[in-house]
Amino acid sequence: MVQLAIKDYDCFSLSDFELTHKDKFVYSIFTIKHFIEMYPEDKIFYLIGGDQANKCHLWKYCDDIAKYA
Repeated sequence: MVQLAIKDYDCFSLSDFELTHKDKFVYSIFTIKHFIEMYPEDKIFYLIGGDQANKCHLWKYCDDIAKYA
């Protein structure tokens, strides 16, 4: 679905990082740090849905997410 949504936009690319990660669980902070390493000169934004906005304080590594993204 994402691939179809971005097909006409050269500035977007699709990553399978979370699908191919070696660990059983891929926490959001792992994904954020992965992209920071890939794009060290860029500012990283992490978007979440409204259904999680009031729950993100319960996430594992929540403080790190706020620090890095």
